[in-house]
Amino acid sequence: MIDSDTGSTVPRWRLGRELAKLREQSGLKTAQIESRTGFSRSKIYRMETGKSPSRRADVEILCQIYQAPARLAKALTALASETTKTGWWHSYGDVIPEWFELFAGMEAYAESMDIYEPELVTGLLQTHDYAYDVMSTADANGDDEEIERHVDLRLARQARLTGEEAPRLHVILNEAVIRRPVGGPTSMAEQLRHIINVSHRDNVTVRVLPFSVGVHAAMLAGFTYLRFPDRLVPDVVYHDTRTGALYLDKAAQRKSYRQMWRDIDTRALDPAASRDMMATAAKEYET
Repeated sequence: MIDSDTGSTVPRWRLGRELAKLREQSGLKTAQIESRTGFSRSKIYRMETGKSPSRRADVEILCQIYQAPARLAKALTALASETTKTGWWHSYGDVIPEWFELFAGMEAYAESMDIYEPELVTGLLQTHDYAYDVMSTADANGDDEEIERHVDLRLARQARLTGEEAPRLHVILNEAVIRRPVGGPTSMAEQLRHIINVSHRDNVTVRVLPFSVGVHAAMLAGFTYLRFPDRLVPDVVYHDTRTGALYLDKAAQRKSYRQMWRDIDTRALDPAASRDMMATAAKEYET
């Protein structure tokens, strides 16, 4: 069972995937499903995409007409009960976009995350001042209160790193990240020292990919590769953009990103050398 702190996001997503898979395997047309269940097309869509909670009775009905194996039907019916829980991030509903809510749930449930960032410090390692400068630049029309809410949300996500069953976090930062003075020299020095401090935790590894490696496999964009404790939930690759996100979970996609990760993982500085580079950069910002 998924812990209540992770909310309903992952259960909805997982249940929806399984229901869609059963529908496809059944060969039934949407019109046939509507006729047999009395469900509207939009209701079926919402259940399969995790847009809304699913009632146990509704899941039972679909499992029956899809002729799902008894064991799977029982598991999915139980999973339906998890789709009504509320995650901690829902209190930030005024500032969290719908496309990010799925990632918030995945992040809260993940047992490990491999993160490559080519331009900015990953949100899980940002200080308040660094995050504020990033947020205020991204949303030039936002007022201070709204920006602070975004920053508060970002900082609240970091509690996951020190809580019970904290995930293993492996971060690789392109050297450009530590050379770009976000928020000014003082803010950047503070940010780098914060990363160094956090990197000493047993569950956190931070490494720098130096300019000297030249061209590498992850040149095009940053990404987060998430693994989950429930092996029935596939690994997911997350990409965010200015106005949305991509969630990639097909086997070929996952394989491609694991290959990218292996390339930069073998070429990044080791943790000690990475801390030395960041400490030197912090001193340079302070002079």
